[in-house]
Amino acid sequence: MLMNSALIPTATETNPSPSHDEIAQCARQLWTESGQPEGRDEAIWYEAERRLISERRVPLETAIAP
Repeated sequence: MLMNSALIPTATETNPSPSHDEIAQCARQLWTESGQPEGRDEAIWYEAERRLISERRVPLETAIAP
């Protein structure tokens, strides 16, 4: 069975990338929750970005129109 690719949303339509401010806010929260460690800025930033992107993923079942 072939699916019509027009029915599958693209990443930009359903999963917009988090903004710099959103990542900064999430990273600050993670940093605080981690006890404000020094020298882990980059790791915490990437973890915040990963979490925000993961939250925005749409399950395949809901992304495909009937």
